[in-house]
Amino acid sequence: MRLQNKQDEQGFTLVEIMVATAITSVIVIAGLAALTITGRAVRANEQVSDAQQNARMAMEMIAHDIKMAGFGPPIDPSKNPPPVGNCGIGATPVPILPGDNNPTIGVADTGPDQISLVVPLTVYPAPGIVAWQTTAPLGFGGGGFATVPINAAILPAMTAAGFGVNSFISLGGTVEAQVQNANAPITLTPSTVVPGPTKLPTGTQIYILQCITYQVIPQLPGGNPGADLNNICGGNAPCLVRGIANATVASFGRVLPNCNVAASPCLPIVNGIEDIQFSYACDGCLLPAAGLSEPDGRIDDVDLSLNFNQPDYISDRIWNTPPMIPSAIKMVQISIVARQQLVDQGLGEGNTQTGAGTLSNTFLTVSDHLHAGGVFVAGDAGAQIPPYASVRRRVLTRTVETRNARPWS
Repeated sequence: MRLQNKQDEQGFTLVEIMVATAITSVIVIAGLAALTITGRAVRANEQVSDAQQNARMAMEMIAHDIKMAGFGPPIDPSKNPPPVGNCGIGATPVPILPGDNNPTIGVADTGPDQISLVVPLTVYPAPGIVAWQTTAPLGFGGGGFATVPINAAILPAMTAAGFGVNSFISLGGTVEAQVQNANAPITLTPSTVVPGPTKLPTGTQIYILQCITYQVIPQLPGGNPGADLNNICGGNAPCLVRGIANATVASFGRVLPNCNVAASPCLPIVNGIEDIQFSYACDGCLLPAAGLSEPDGRIDDVDLSLNFNQPDYISDRIWNTPPMIPSAIKMVQISIVARQQLVDQGLGEGNTQTGAGTLSNTFLTVSDHLHAGGVFVAGDAGAQIPPYASVRRRVLTRTVETRNARPWS
């Protein structure tokens, strides 16, 4: 046997191993730091993108309905028509029902506004679908008409959409009437029988008129994240809901539709919507100066600047005293605040659901709503979970012309 000389043996000394371990640790730690920073940036971008997309979705829906508000012919006050659903000021029907959080002039809001709109609903022709249309000509005898012939096959779909006794319909956007008998044919109430010489051809589109309310359902302050009083948002509060609000609530001398009730018929349409604010530009809301008349076809110059600018948009009003009434509204400025729905809880994150992370350094002021005074109700900003400063937000503002608001003055 040949003996090996110990001097020929090769290996690492303890010092060499320690140096190698230290270098490897530095490389691994640097890699983890880069991974953490990249992960944070990706999550932040996703949160911001989601909030922005939610704000856009909400804006598109509200803007579309505002453009269609008051669809149909001008209201004839001589017939004393009742409001469509809860879209009325007392017994007076209105195409747009503003719901400012606090309509007291000069007093800031402490929560989101709401809005209710009279909008049409119909079904157009499509393969395999029966359109909501008349099946015979109307009024061609010269004496008007009191019934509307339809295909009975459309009644189930119309009923599911809210059609029934005392509901309102529009025929082709030219005739508005109230339903007395929701069968085939449709019988109109005596007060809305269509007089001659109105004539409508076969195939005239039938629209159901609905009072649709947009309302923010708040998260319970200090409660479980995502929870709301009546579980309307399904654990994703705050959320924006849309629907026919059959319930009402008294507020500052007004009666407003209210979606925030048990078994609400209003449905959540966009999660993460924390605030909506509305302000209105109108023609004829102000008393005319001496020698002038209103409306004059121009937006009222509220600040007397001889220019159309931001101060010409009005908020903090009840809109129930002429000349400041909803039918004078010609433009609506919408501001929407969307917030991130998931908190940052990735690798290396210090911001948690209840932690005091800082992502929003200051409280927002949106229109006449200072969030420091309350996000959903007065004084609740400090009780939000997660804390207000721990949530990213995006604000989107748009101005919409009420092209179909009726009656035009």
